[in-house]
Amino acid sequence: MASAYYFDQGVLTLTESGDTTEFNPVGLQDLTITPAFEHEELFTADSTFREDVKRHTHSVDVEIGYSKFPLEMAQSWLAGGNATATASQDTSDVATFSVKAVSTSTDGSIERTIEITDVHFPEYEVLNGSQGEYEEYSLTGTGRTVGQLEDTSGA
Repeated sequence: MASAYYFDQGVLTLTESGDTTEFNPVGLQDLTITPAFEHEELFTADSTFREDVKRHTHSVDVEIGYSKFPLEMAQSWLAGGNATATASQDTSDVATFSVKAVSTSTDGSIERTIEITDVHFPEYEVLNGSQGEYEEYSLTGTGRTVGQLEDTSGA
């Protein structure tokens, strides 16, 4: 059954992989999670119609917009994971995160939980502001898998 969700009542949590530290991009403005596969189509010389299609190369795009800056998460990103740093580090290690979004349907019948595993963010905005405006930030990353997509209201 399809359900409606009111975005302002959802909760987003980012947990650093290999750690239990949770970061909440407070002041959540928007969130987009898009799983994708590359598709390969097979055509043969004896037909103009597609013969078959297969998928490969799975990734999950994650885009987060928020308005309150989580300093500790930025420091973890700078450190390359499982540590904190107050400046850029000379390391090839990458901080990865689990992204979990929980929202309840407007009629209260479903609590939808979506979790994306091993999300890395190639860039991290540490300042994005304009005169006379609140600062707003965005994170765009890629996850490895959809680790969970289900109704967790009975859990």
